[in-house]
Amino acid sequence: MGLRVLQLCAVTLYLVGAIGAVAYFGYSPFWLIPVLAPALYYLFTLPEVPGYGAKVHQKRIKKRVLELKKDASNVVFVPLVERGYLISDAEIAQRKRRIAELEAVPHRRKYIPRIIAGENISDDEIDYREDPSKLRLCLHLQPLEQALRASGASLRPYPGAAVFSASPIEWPAFRERFALPETIIYEQVPGDRFGPDTQRLTCTLCSSWLESA
Repeated sequence: MGLRVLQLCAVTLYLVGAIGAVAYFGYSPFWLIPVLAPALYYLFTLPEVPGYGAKVHQKRIKKRVLELKKDASNVVFVPLVERGYLISDAEIAQRKRRIAELEAVPHRRKYIPRIIAGENISDDEIDYREDPSKLRLCLHLQPLEQALRASGASLRPYPGAAVFSASPIEWPAFRERFALPETIIYEQVPGDRFGPDTQRLTCTLCSSWLESA
């Protein structure tokens, strides 16, 4: 932190000295342009002090842990903070409400630890996971979905008639095994900075699709 302060002080003194010199000698203010430009550039692009950000974050974590330990009902969120996530009071209140909702339905209670751990999981996803007979895809893709569920593959429902599979899509084999119609198309969707490439089977008739990373 000391180095950061010294950097800011040096730039500030430079700016004050340049402005003072122009005022003292009566120079035109335009002389400040070539003088101030590099100073302002440096001010907004100060080199990061090695380890500074990590130290500050660790201090915030310790402070937040102490705050949570003052309330017994918040202690369950301490491990989440210790892993580096600075959960806010507003999010804690939101997660407590979600925990109460899950507590009220017996088959959803076992997902409470995941809410405490920072995950977000909807009732729809829980019910889909808990009932192997539930199918989300259209009739043309349901035989594949049913087989994946029976095999124990990890599937997660998306809004609408869509499902994400943790297992890769074996397109030629799936097409032959399940006699998928021509309306089912296979495509590879390029990833971006938010996620990797994905595979997708889409029913062009029903706008239903199965996706896999």
